[in-house]
Amino acid sequence: MLLGDAQQDVPEVVREGVSGYVCHSAEEMAQRAQSLRLDPQSVRAYVAENFSLEKMARSYVELYGEVTAGENVPAEKEAGERSVA
Repeated sequence: MLLGDAQQDVPEVVREGVSGYVCHSAEEMAQRAQSLRLDPQSVRAYVAENFSLEKMARSYVELYGEVTAGENVPAEKEAGERSVA
């Protein structure tokens, strides 16, 4: 479960309401922390689906293959955006 700052890389890894919340201020983060209600099983399933060793390895192999093949890789792919649902 994650509460994160919208100004950091957190939006790339958080599925709003499933694995955590992206907060836009310290006040919002404090409010979310007091009423955090996420299903641990849903969080675990999200993480397993999107950030398992196998998933991350496949994503890196695919990205490296595109880069070494000379393909034009969009910036969001380079930042790892495609590795999350």
